[in-house]
Amino acid sequence: MSEDKSKYPKQENFEGNLDKKTKNSIINFIRLSFRRSPQVQECLKKSIHPTVKGPRGGKMYQCAKCKEGFSQKEVQIDHIEAVVPKGKKQVDMSLDEYAERLFCSVENLQVLDKECHKVKSQEERMNKTK
Repeated sequence: MSEDKSKYPKQENFEGNLDKKTKNSIINFIRLSFRRSPQVQECLKKSIHPTVKGPRGGKMYQCAKCKEGFSQKEVQIDHIEAVVPKGKKQVDMSLDEYAERLFCSVENLQVLDKECHKVKSQEERMNKTK
């Protein structure tokens, strides 16, 4: 018995059929996967502070901007070149394009402490509107 393939969406039309909530759920899952990726692990490994140790002798990570030492809970991975390029909105990007830009090479990633990351993100948002 042959399956009726017409009931399945064609791959090129799949994303066009997604409602906003579903697309955002998929993007959230992609971001969660990125946080566990080898690129993130390598970036963290490269940014272990050479001299500063944690209170119990644990690892501290050096912020690429202010160069201070922070625990892993106090740092975030930042894309040097933004995932969503200037002049574009996340909603206008395909899931493939978004994932490709998110899962970039480790050379496009840096560790920033939460405050430095907040400032950089605000500056990027301001520049997108100009």
